[in-house]
Amino acid sequence: NSIGSVNVVVDVEGYFTTQPATPFDGLFHPIQPVRVCDTRSSCEGHTAVGSGQSIVVTVATAGGVPGDGTAGAAVVNLTGVAGNASTFLSLFPTDANGHCNFPGTSTMNLLPGVVRANRVMVELGPTSTGGRDDALCVYNAVGTINVLVDVNGWFGSQAAGASPPGYQYQALTPTRICDTRIASTSCATGAISAGTTLQRLITVAGHAGVPAFGSGTTVVAIIANLTAITPTAATYLTLFPANQTGPGGVSDLNLGAGAVLPNLAVVEVDTVTGDPHDGEVYLYNSVGSVNAIIDLEGWFE
Repeated sequence: NSIGSVNVVVDVEGYFTTQPATPFDGLFHPIQPVRVCDTRSSCEGHTAVGSGQSIVVTVATAGGVPGDGTAGAAVVNLTGVAGNASTFLSLFPTDANGHCNFPGTSTMNLLPGVVRANRVMVELGPTSTGGRDDALCVYNAVGTINVLVDVNGWFGSQAAGASPPGYQYQALTPTRICDTRIASTSCATGAISAGTTLQRLITVAGHAGVPAFGSGTTVVAIIANLTAITPTAATYLTLFPANQTGPGGVSDLNLGAGAVLPNLAVVEVDTVTGDPHDGEVYLYNSVGSVNAIIDLEGWFE
C-alpha cells in the first residue's frame, strides 16, 4: 500500500502448475474477444440482475469456446453498467445441477451509476444435471444492474486433447513495458486519441524477457495490467491482436473523465507469419484522449 492505511480482500480463483494432470489439462486457448452477454439487449433472455439474484450465462460454443466438456474454465471480462445501488458482483461456476450457489466472494464492487469492468478466470459448470461444463453464474448483491460478459480465452479440462493446441503460462516479475506519459520500451509517448484510425501499437515480443518473434519460441498471448489515466471524456479501452482491424465491439476497461483505473488484460498477440506487426497488440481508446500504462505479468507459449 502506497499511502495511508487500507484493508484488503484476496479471493483465489486458481493456480498454474508446471505438471498438469494430463498432457493438455490447464493449457490456455486464446480466442478473439467476443461478447456473450449484454443484459441490455441480448443475454439468453436475461434482463438487469436484481438484488440477491444470479443469472446463468452459457459461454461455450461462443467465439471458439468448445461445448464438448474440454473447456474447464474461461477468461472473461465482466462489466457492471449503471446499477441503482452500491453493490458487488460475483462470477462463479454453476453447481452439478446447473444452479447458482453464491460462494461469498466478490469479483467487482460498484457505486450507483458507474460503469466498471474486471477480468476473471472462472471455472465452468453445467447448465443442467449431467450436462457438460459450459456455463457460469453472475450474482448481484444489491439493487438492480445490467451486466456485460466478454470472453477471450479458455483453459482445457482433463478431457482436453491436442487439437486445438493449448499453451503454457510463463510467469514474469511484473514489468512496466508501456507508459504513454514518458518514453517506454514498447509504446510511443503521448496520450492516445479516439477512434480506430488512431489505435496505439504496443510491441510485446522481444521486450521485458518475452522471447522475440522468430526466436524459435512463439508467444501467443500475454497477461498484463492495463491502467487508464485521466481521460478527457468517459471512454473505454480495448487491447486486441495487431492483425485485427478493430476492437470487435468488446471492452477491457471502462472509466469516466479524469479517473485512474486498472484492469487485468489477457490478450492474444499477432502471430501471423509475415505480418508487419508480428508479436504486437493494439490499444484502442473510444472517446477523447487518455494516457495508459501496461505492466506485463506473464506470457503463453
